[in-house]
Amino acid sequence: SATPFPHGNASVAANHELLGFCRMKMDVEVSYQLPPSHPLERIKRQLYICSPPHVADTAVNVTVSRRTEFVERLDIEEGFYNLSRNKILEEYGSGSSDCNWFSAPFYSLREMTVHPEASAELRTVLMSSSNSNSSFGPKKRKYTKNVSTSVDAAATRAVREARQRLWEFEQRNPQANQQRLHDIQRSIALAEKVKTFRQTTPLLNNVFEGQIDAYKMDQRRIKFQMLIHDHYCVCPKYTSDGCKADSRVQFRIIREEDNRNVSPEFLTMVRDVINYFVHTLAENKEKEVGNGGKVQMLDHYISVTKRTKQLRQAALQAQIKEMEELKVRIETLSNVNTIG
Repeated sequence: SATPFPHGNASVAANHELLGFCRMKMDVEVSYQLPPSHPLERIKRQLYICSPPHVADTAVNVTVSRRTEFVERLDIEEGFYNLSRNKILEEYGSGSSDCNWFSAPFYSLREMTVHPEASAELRTVLMSSSNSNSSFGPKKRKYTKNVSTSVDAAATRAVREARQRLWEFEQRNPQANQQRLHDIQRSIALAEKVKTFRQTTPLLNNVFEGQIDAYKMDQRRIKFQMLIHDHYCVCPKYTSDGCKADSRVQFRIIREEDNRNVSPEFLTMVRDVINYFVHTLAENKEKEVGNGGKVQMLDHYISVTKRTKQLRQAALQAQIKEMEELKVRIETLSNVNTIG
């Protein structure tokens, strides 16, 4: 090269490593000419080949021409490319026209234009295929077939696994889970109505009047029962002809330790819901919380049920998102062909 040490000490060290002098360190970044006895000068005289001036001039002044060759991708390559492209665009958070295709998120996508096995999804399928055939744990993948055959087999496996996964999701019935979320939200809404009712019609008018008389207590009880009924039905009276309250009741109750992995239990009768508020979520009943504090049982119910709804909603959204991705994978890879 006409300039063998463009980066000074770093270039010298790199060249020495190539020559086998891995431990030789020297400082050549000086402002004066090295003497002939310097180790670098001695190595240069004995091991380096100095380019003649006309060769150096040609290397420095060479004219570079660029030519682009367009290669048509195979269907299977196009399929894996589109899967990776859509996933990156979704994570990037913008449309294709707004993206910098030369930024870091698209490095792997650009590599796929050179070789299909740069696809993260394809590598995952190939590795899982290799590991599944081993009785002694994961092993490094060794490709014994040509690229086209291995990619084609990976696409077939990816579609098969995607269909199996999609079938498993469909068995969980996302529509039923969506309905359960609706029932939980209605349970929260009813609990908040009851809380407002108790605040606006307290057991005591004020500290000077003392207890409400029996008649007012009875009227308050009737209003409370009608509040529960009216949440589910618009008929004038519970159990009257045409009352549909019991057929619509799905009220979630909480356990002492709420767990999102345990299916929630639901009350299905208006009378059971009324009793649940009267006894389990009684007005004067409190729940001990951390640091020795206490909260009203009704507030505890609302808090726990809201948290349960958020967790279940997040899980359902993740499930729906994965189902959509599986459908795209199946549609993209089902009809591809590796034969060019």
